[in-house]
Amino acid sequence: MVQLSDQEQQIRQSHAVLIHQIVKACQNPAQRSKLEPMLEMAQQQGWDDLVRVVRQLLAGQRDTSLLNGLDTEDTVIIRSVLAGLQNPASLPDPQQTADPAMAAPGIAHMIHAASRGDSQALQAVAFMA
Repeated sequence: MVQLSDQEQQIRQSHAVLIHQIVKACQNPAQRSKLEPMLEMAQQQGWDDLVRVVRQLLAGQRDTSLLNGLDTEDTVIIRSVLAGLQNPASLPDPQQTADPAMAAPGIAHMIHAASRGDSQALQAVAFMA
């Protein structure tokens, strides 16, 4: 298994429930009704690219070209789903909570990215403010 950075592990853990639900919905169309409210909420939060790619996954696409154009957070989520479809043991534990000690490095990374012109990071920092 690929070694993940602390930031990637934190993203995976923060979105573990969503990752699991996407995998379930990809494997069993009857589970899609449970995923749909999550996708609607994600779209309302501006996660249009993530929702678009999830819908492609639900349609049966599984290649890594799905990652093209995604930001870091969306990429980690979709990679986790793709890995989980191949090996369910690779999925993050949805019962484990995210490590709050990782919040500061994550915020620092976002601020750094925003200062370098990353518009998504700037929007995220502005939203937190």
